[in-house]
Amino acid sequence: MPDPVHYKGTVNGERSTFADAILNGAPPGGGLYVPETIPEVELVPTADFVDLATRLLEPWIGNSLSHEDQKAISASAFTFDVPILRLPPDSPFDSLVIELSHGPTGSFKDFGARWLARALSTLLEKIEGQRRVIVATSGDTGSAVADAFAGLDKVDVVLLFPANGVSDMQRRQLTARREGVTVFEVDGDFDDCQALVKRALMMTNLPVPTTSANSINVGRLLPQMSYYAYAAMQMDPQPVFVVPSGNLGNLAAGILANRALNLNARFVAAHNANESMVRFLRGDEVNQATIQTISNAMDVGSPSNLDRILRLMSLEEARDTIKAVSLTDTETIEVMRQSFRTTGYVCDPHTAIGLGALSRFTNTGNTAVLSTAHPAKFPELVKLATGSIVPVPESLEGSLVGDASCRHCGSTGEEFFDFVSNVDLTSNT
Repeated sequence: MPDPVHYKGTVNGERSTFADAILNGAPPGGGLYVPETIPEVELVPTADFVDLATRLLEPWIGNSLSHEDQKAISASAFTFDVPILRLPPDSPFDSLVIELSHGPTGSFKDFGARWLARALSTLLEKIEGQRRVIVATSGDTGSAVADAFAGLDKVDVVLLFPANGVSDMQRRQLTARREGVTVFEVDGDFDDCQALVKRALMMTNLPVPTTSANSINVGRLLPQMSYYAYAAMQMDPQPVFVVPSGNLGNLAAGILANRALNLNARFVAAHNANESMVRFLRGDEVNQATIQTISNAMDVGSPSNLDRILRLMSLEEARDTIKAVSLTDTETIEVMRQSFRTTGYVCDPHTAIGLGALSRFTNTGNTAVLSTAHPAKFPELVKLATGSIVPVPESLEGSLVGDASCRHCGSTGEEFFDFVSNVDLTSNT
């Protein structure tokens, strides 16, 4: 096996193994961990998603986890299908659609959250340690993390979500009572929640050591490379991936997969009004106040993963590799309507932004749109756009079970910081 990849902090350059990077979440000096090198991985055709994920991730992990542990983690995490559909070539949406919404909470966040939960649990068992996972969510991350970590020994979860910033279905998922999960509803937006998480990760002398399960954590980010590889096997060379984008973790994972697998891929970052990559590629100031939209999981004004992307490519390289577009809420609803009318395909608002982006660039047909959430999570919007009611799939019903459990927190985080500073582990020890 080649030398294992090490990771370094974007602020002070702290060097870390994969194990320490996921156990700590973020470097002690702030910023994010990025890989020092990009390993080359051969894309060997296989229909087995677990085998593909294991082979793809192994060089990034090195000896932090044994091969047997890695395969067991992937087998336990990826227990759901990854359908890839072809929309009609004679429709306005001539593209593959990679459906990433068939996990237990109905979004692409299930991939990284479930893999990280099992990897972290395995590492904690080996070192006889404990961790408190702190996570901010704009809609889908929180429920994926809560579902993935609930009931695990030696780890609990504290998640923060913005008041009035999630759909009713997402709120039900987030606040469902789960063992070892504490939920705070924050007076603010996602960027406020994310800032509180970053502050907490820098704190010392806490009763339980902390880590993150946002894409801040490389253990959440890297497993997302797997579905890019899986789709690339079913596409011609030089594929184009259309990525609904908010905090830019999904795009960063695609860029890493592209480098590791030498796909020579191109990307389209599809945004709502929070058009960070549009501004970045124009050379404008990126960070802005968050704008609330109907595609709320992408309502991010200051995306953390842009820092990683800047370490992976120059502005000139980014402009050559990435196109960026944004859609209004009105345009998003219209795409949902057109998709249903012309193809029969029912999509959620985030996927609709990806489909809407297809008309904004030269589409050769060798294109795949990442479908990031199940339409059943947005029943009111789907009915408004299509007149249809989407049944809640059995896979999603499990994440809605349980009494509501939620605490309130002001935008300064006083109640949240009091909890993480004074409360011991709330799960099994």
